[in-house]
Amino acid sequence: MTPQPRPGQPPPSPPAPAPPLVSVVIASYNHARFVEQAIDSVWRQGHRPLELIIVDDGSSDGSFELIEKLAARSPIPMTLVAQANAGPGAAFGRGVAMAQGEWLCILASDDFYAPEFIARNLAEAARLDGDQWVLHANAWLVEVDGRVSGTIDAIGITTPLEGDAFECLVEGGGRLLPGTMFVRRDLFLAAGAFDPTMIAEDCDLQLRLARHARFHYIRDPIFHSRYSPASLGKRPWLWGDSIVRALTKHEDRLGPRLPGLLAKACAKIALSCFENGRPGDGLHWARQSLGYTRGGAARVRAAGGLTLRTTRAITRLAAYRLVGRERLVRAKRRLTGKAG
Repeated sequence: MTPQPRPGQPPPSPPAPAPPLVSVVIASYNHARFVEQAIDSVWRQGHRPLELIIVDDGSSDGSFELIEKLAARSPIPMTLVAQANAGPGAAFGRGVAMAQGEWLCILASDDFYAPEFIARNLAEAARLDGDQWVLHANAWLVEVDGRVSGTIDAIGITTPLEGDAFECLVEGGGRLLPGTMFVRRDLFLAAGAFDPTMIAEDCDLQLRLARHARFHYIRDPIFHSRYSPASLGKRPWLWGDSIVRALTKHEDRLGPRLPGLLAKACAKIALSCFENGRPGDGLHWARQSLGYTRGGAARVRAAGGLTLRTTRAITRLAAYRLVGRERLVRAKRRLTGKAG
């Protein structure tokens, strides 16, 4: 029997609602064309309880006003905040600081989940030994016009991160689509969450997580990643410094290996700059790579290798300009024979 309050006493307060098991944080920036699909994919998740936090990073295309209207009819707890443009790291970091869930997901405003995304991650997590895991998944690749053109596993050059991945990451290998991450919030915060000063926040975050946790890969595509020709990933001249800083944070563990790893990373940035039509930036990062290379003979060999790889990158750029980058990307996906 429920005890009754004595005369003159206020009735007992109702029990506080249980905190959400999963928090989804969306960083939104000028994706008015896509953000409703991202939000709807969270609403359609089969798992509850759930909360959605959206941080608008100074959008100027009407995104914030659209999200305000959507929030008024949200079927789950939904919080919207606005900030001056500060980059995705700052936007995600602000959202993570507000999150209450035991588990955390981060979603860009042009990507979206499959309906089983959260339920599948929770089921996988229940089968893993211990709590120190970062789960991530295969994804469908979506063109700007909405067509699904294959999966990341079908065209990915690098293999997905699995197990102890720190060494793989510092060598520039491994693959993890940030939007597919599913991680305990306590683990995320213990690793330091997002560094708002980083433009390439993904690399920095993954390196720090790799010092605390192992990685588990779900091979079924339960995420949709939108291909964007103007994405930040195709502008390495903006985030090269972040890669150098991210690696340098781990000097305590890398020790004398650090200069060689920095040389390798700078060489990759240089080639990406050449391939994206920025020869001046490519030369800058090539010089940075040679500056980190120790020994005269090693520097000569590195210069020769860079020259050869730069020629290939410039050839790819010429092909992109002649045929079109998007057409070549789609042709590559078709040639894998795994487009479904």
